[in-house]
Amino acid sequence: MSIREVHPVVRKVRLRKIVGKILLLFFCFFVMYVEPNAKTVYTENTNLSLQEIIKSSQANDIIVIAGNHKVTDIVIDKPLTIRGLPNSIIDGQNQGQIFTIISDNVTLENLTIKNSGRGHMRDFSAIRLFKVSNCKIINNLILDSFFGIHLEEVSNSSILKNYIKNLNTSFRQSQMGNGIHLWNSNDIVIRDNTIVSHRDGLYFEFAENILIKNNKSVDNFRYGLHFMFSDSNSFVDNQFINNVGGVAVMYSRSINMVGNTFEHHTNPGTSSLLLKDIKSSEIYNNSFYGNSVSIHMDSSDEIKFKKNNFINNGIGIRILGSSYKNYFEENRFIANVFDVATNRADKSNKFNENFWGDYIGYDLDKDNLGDIPHYPVRLYSVIVEKFPNSILFLESYMVYVIDLMEIYLPALIKSPYIDQNPKVLGS
Repeated sequence: MSIREVHPVVRKVRLRKIVGKILLLFFCFFVMYVEPNAKTVYTENTNLSLQEIIKSSQANDIIVIAGNHKVTDIVIDKPLTIRGLPNSIIDGQNQGQIFTIISDNVTLENLTIKNSGRGHMRDFSAIRLFKVSNCKIINNLILDSFFGIHLEEVSNSSILKNYIKNLNTSFRQSQMGNGIHLWNSNDIVIRDNTIVSHRDGLYFEFAENILIKNNKSVDNFRYGLHFMFSDSNSFVDNQFINNVGGVAVMYSRSINMVGNTFEHHTNPGTSSLLLKDIKSSEIYNNSFYGNSVSIHMDSSDEIKFKKNNFINNGIGIRILGSSYKNYFEENRFIANVFDVATNRADKSNKFNENFWGDYIGYDLDKDNLGDIPHYPVRLYSVIVEKFPNSILFLESYMVYVIDLMEIYLPALIKSPYIDQNPKVLGS
């Protein structure tokens, strides 16, 4: 047999050896690193406590909760799914933390959790996530807890469809924690939750790339939403109703607020949306109804307000003189006492093509834009800003005369806030 005739056979043998080694390595990897099939554990079929069940479980097991369980300080330190059956209850007995999650890839769903501890030294929570990622908290009922869901140094996780409420509202504000609390966390989705009767419904600090969508925050004792030092976050289609203060957004930039509802925030000295040191943000398609002050702006710059509705408020927008280069376009101002108020109007804030319910003008060319400009700052609002007690004379004949003077002698105002192209009825 010649050398040329031997070579193909040798090549086949060598190829078989190489393939065999690869298969052997793959088998070893599979044995060493692939978890066995997860099992499902039912708490009603064991005499172990919930903590003992969690401790004895393997990674990726499913634990199904039935019945009532009195617990304290349950620690989840491995990937698990813990799921509740109807009418099951986990009771923290008002003593401390209830669940603390310190492992990635944990899911808690369909649980009823109540009665965490309360204290000034520790943020006792129904569910606390600490330095983890890829966790899911879904469709849980959380009642009478200091903090509802508390995230600290958490990433890539989801808080979905939870109902969080304090049934006992006799506590002082200092005894109330926040419904959903984030600290130093990023890439979190918070969607379809309802938070009722907490200190702040939602609170964020040093949190980035957070999506807050379709949540409802109602009857909270401080703010419906409160956050600071948190950039690049989006708030979409949420409802903030009848909180002591509506929403406080502070010391942040690149914030998007779209399609939210702000209603019935009427406590003295509060506003429905407080913007403090906010930069380069967008506020579009939101509705403000029945608030004392809808938007209060302090040292907030380069914000675009577009297609928002301000209806039946005391003050639509209050712009302090420390705010610059803001742009207001295609917003609707209807039946507010004062559409716009300011303590010092800066020319860098621009108004264009807004609809003003009290606009007195005409549209001869039928382009749906008024042919004469609109001055949104009433003279009497300037007086009220300087002398707040003068609001008592709002319905007096003197104010009626001042308003008439504005209509027929607009030069008296000399306000740099002018909408040169006000929209008219039918726009």
